[in-house]
Amino acid sequence: MATSTIVLFITVLVSICHQIAGQYGNEPFPPTGRYRDPTVLKYFHRICQEARCGFEQVCERSRFQGSPRLYTCVQTPGGSMKQGDCPHRNFIQGTQIECNTDYGCRRFSDICCHGVGTSRCMRPRRSGSNNNNNRGY
Repeated sequence: MATSTIVLFITVLVSICHQIAGQYGNEPFPPTGRYRDPTVLKYFHRICQEARCGFEQVCERSRFQGSPRLYTCVQTPGGSMKQGDCPHRNFIQGTQIECNTDYGCRRFSDICCHGVGTSRCMRPRRSGSNNNNNRGY
């Protein structure tokens, strides 16, 4: 009984550490193969330094105009990614960084796609529907 509790605790701890490390740009996050732009990751690392998000939460841009903080913590029920693929990073264009993870998107069905120096909330492509999906290479 005690051994299984310890194994469960270690498994949960490793999962949490993986998500935290990925959120701050130390490794690919989420681990789906979707491209994560280094500029976007550095931006969120900078604005989220003082964020104290709870369990199953990630730091995202504040959605409220006039908010004194640039960030907010959002719930990630069961994980920080949704199903679906993004277009290739060269086809994701814009001048703003809209999101960090999928749960930073206003519409629940959208996913966060990173382009070169930008991120946008977009409708997901069906996983595996395209050999040129956004794998970052």
